[in-house]
Amino acid sequence: MGILSFADGRVERWKWKWPKQFKKKQSYWKRAENAADLGDLRRLQQAILPVPNFRVQP
Repeated sequence: MGILSFADGRVERWKWKWPKQFKKKQSYWKRAENAADLGDLRRLQQAILPVPNFRVQP
């Protein structure tokens, strides 16, 4: 589960489709592990990057 707060003052609690696990001294930059994890990433990108014509990198 994740709590996200946005610049416009709203706060949302999201239940992830795939559990997020980070190990000590591991970079937070990592690839999606599977389709569910990628779905979580895409949802987050849509929420924080409402940029017209935004192109998702492969």
